[in-house]
Amino acid sequence: MKRRRAQAALQQVMQLDIPTLLFAVALCFGLLVIELSVATHGLLRGSREMREWTQGSWLVLLGLLALLLRPGFPESLSVAITNLAILAGQSRFATAIHRFLNDGADPPASVAWLFGAAALAVFVVLGEPYATRVLVISLAVGLCYLPMLWSLATRGRRREASLRSMLLALVFAMLSLFARAVHVLLAPGEYGGPFQPSLGQSLVLLSCLAGPLGAGFGFVLANFERVARRMEEQASHDALTGCLNRGAADALIEHALQRGQRERSPLALVLMDLDHFKQINDQHGHRMGDEALRRFAEVVRSRLRASDVFVRMGGEEFALLLPGTDAPGARRLAEEVRLAVQAMPLQLLHDLQAQEPRPQGGAQVTVSLGIAVSAADHLLTAESLYSRADEALYRAKRGGRNRVECAPALMQQVGTWAAEN
Repeated sequence: MKRRRAQAALQQVMQLDIPTLLFAVALCFGLLVIELSVATHGLLRGSREMREWTQGSWLVLLGLLALLLRPGFPESLSVAITNLAILAGQSRFATAIHRFLNDGADPPASVAWLFGAAALAVFVVLGEPYATRVLVISLAVGLCYLPMLWSLATRGRRREASLRSMLLALVFAMLSLFARAVHVLLAPGEYGGPFQPSLGQSLVLLSCLAGPLGAGFGFVLANFERVARRMEEQASHDALTGCLNRGAADALIEHALQRGQRERSPLALVLMDLDHFKQINDQHGHRMGDEALRRFAEVVRSRLRASDVFVRMGGEEFALLLPGTDAPGARRLAEEVRLAVQAMPLQLLHDLQAQEPRPQGGAQVTVSLGIAVSAADHLLTAESLYSRADEALYRAKRGGRNRVECAPALMQQVGTWAAEN
């Protein structure tokens, strides 16, 4: 007797009133749409992916409302609107996820073909019995989660942490739809109409709430995570060249010197200044000046190790911090950079003048470099290291520019001072 009562109670819980449950799902989706709309007009207003996800949520909400209002419309029209709106919403979700994880790139054509095939399946079964429609549409809608899951599983693992919760939510939604399809095959009698209470009906509506709703909040959090990371990068990096800014570099120099002291290893500082940079801006425009700075940064960055630090000190002045590098090693790298920069401008000027003609003034991008080394046996303070590199850079400028100068070794400088006194 107790067992029968427990089974009856469980059956009563699972066979919830479908219109009530559907109204609750639609209400929750409506609240999500409001939250998304607020986010897209606030801090995330520049996010194309966020707008697409919001559009998808509106479409899913439209589908739920069409299902809720089905008794007042022709059944075929209601079925078509409900399922096509949900599929269109899913398509926007898939596009948003793909662009979020692929730097704004459009999803492959295979994704459009998949959703097109699912939409065709909806039209094919419009005249079929309700159980058949549920079986086919559940499988079609469930399969349309695959592009989203593939993107999140392959490209989202090392991205924002909130993407993992999205993956779990969408997996749950897909499995719920597949479970509903299996339940249709096992108990077709429970699918006499859209509002007939049954385990399968309750399950799919709850998945509509827990799956896309959870994924929607996860996507909002992932966007905020990305914005926060970019703001942090902007606080420490130069927006034009991608180099560290001077504020972030000062702390790194102190840290590198302390590490060199512990490990008894040298540390080289190379100051670099683009020669006659003002002339490039004056004769060829600031657009070309910005492009020269970007390409200069690319040339330098391509020659650095993972441990090297590249800094924009301000204007056209840059610096390299080279851990574990002695004077000969720093000079070799500096000469490589100087020669590469000297060869850079011809193509640069040709490319940009083709788009924005300006008078040719014979300008050439060259760089002067000054090197100072904190040796393993004579470690310097950050201020002394920078001062010595700056003096070497000044000598390179005074010596004709487009050259490399090294600060004298500390022992050599001490010996010269003793001989003179």
